[in-house]
Amino acid sequence: MTALINQVRETLADLEHAIWAHWMNYMFSQGTFNPDGSWVMPPCKVKCWQRQMATPYLELPEAERESDLHQADKILALLTNSSALILSSRQNRAYQRHHDYYLRRFLDGQYLDPDFLQLRLALVREALGLVEPYTSSSDPNPKTV
Repeated sequence: MTALINQVRETLADLEHAIWAHWMNYMFSQGTFNPDGSWVMPPCKVKCWQRQMATPYLELPEAERESDLHQADKILALLTNSSALILSSRQNRAYQRHHDYYLRRFLDGQYLDPDFLQLRLALVREALGLVEPYTSSSDPNPKTV
């Protein structure tokens, strides 16, 4: 693995740990600690979280999906910044043009578009050397910044 990819991997792991730590802090705040150090989860939380675990994301109520989207936004921001570093480090203008175009779509709030997400994933995988270069004509005139 290159040093840059290692750096991105470490940054992703750091973000994942922060998301997990935030969740654990919230979860523990919802229960009761016993004198022996054990912890008891309230029955209402057990019921709620079991329902959420068994429900596919798209079937969750909007307020519950919003919480997941908030966490996804953190990862998307990190991936966008990381892919920019990878792309610029390769000094490849074609990749940079695609990155700039799709970054503008991301910033315009179009990042939930399934085509956009597939293209971003393809570009990141391409930048990491996991696939051949992307050659779609979905944007015949990508703009540069």
